[in-house]
Amino acid sequence: RNYVIENPSNLGNFMIADIPDPVIDEAVDAITKDRSIMDRVRANREVYNLLRDGYRAEWTKERGDKRIETLRYLDLRPRQ
Repeated sequence: RNYVIENPSNLGNFMIADIPDPVIDEAVDAITKDRSIMDRVRANREVYNLLRDGYRAEWTKERGDKRIETLRYLDLRPRQ
């Protein structure tokens, strides 16, 4: 399925690569996992790194091609 993120400035929509649902679920699980028993500094650093760098996802397409993409939770690029 395709994921579309609504652009808040109403300049249009951004189309994101066709990413399999299980890969999206992995990325969501990575950012929402329970960190309550972790040291607060380490837990914060882990979430910060995911937000800053994104989630590195790997999957194999239907034809057997391996894909490696960085899925970003936030778009922190400067607007042009």
